Amino acid sequence: MIDQFTEEQLEMTREGVHKRGEFIQRYSGIEYSITHFLAAATRHPAYSSVGELGYSVRKKEKQFEKIISMPGPIEGYNSNLKEMYDAFASLNEYRKFIVHGIMIGRNLSGKPVCFFSFYTHVNGVPHASSLELSISEFDNIIERAHILSLKVSKVVPDIVTVLMNDSDYPSE
Repeated sequence: MIDQFTEEQLEMTREGVHKRGEFIQRYSGIEYSITHFLAAATRHPAYSSVGELGYSVRKKEKQFEKIISMPGPIEGYNSNLKEMYDAFASLNEYRKFIVHGIMIGRNLSGKPVCFFSFYTHVNGVPHASSLELSISEFDNIIERAHILSLKVSKVVPDIVTVLMNDSDYPSE
């Protein structure tokens, strides 16, 4: 089967795999920092009403969104957190394709692209979905993830420190 691909397609796929790895590395750092923030925030009485720390990205997004609209010891960071939330949410549509989809490098009309496809289930019915990214579009998404990962890794430790130093934060 692999001999059915041209050398150009194989090279574009290799480049896409490298870019996929770059995106996943940056996205996982963002998700880790956001989870660290949520783990601390959901333990604080001011934010505990959002429930226990979520597992899925969707639940984490909802908890994040609720927390940044609530009063409490970190409300001074809310605009910064909102900006980070919006940037994180904008990456999630790409994440599901890049992380979960099968990827093939192609050359469409002289334009190198990475083509992703995977199945989702809507009300129990499988649906094929696809995403086509030019190399420059893929680079742009990676750069956005990189910028956000730097910002999140700088801001989140400060916010967690504020939460944990608050007199209402549980000591256990």
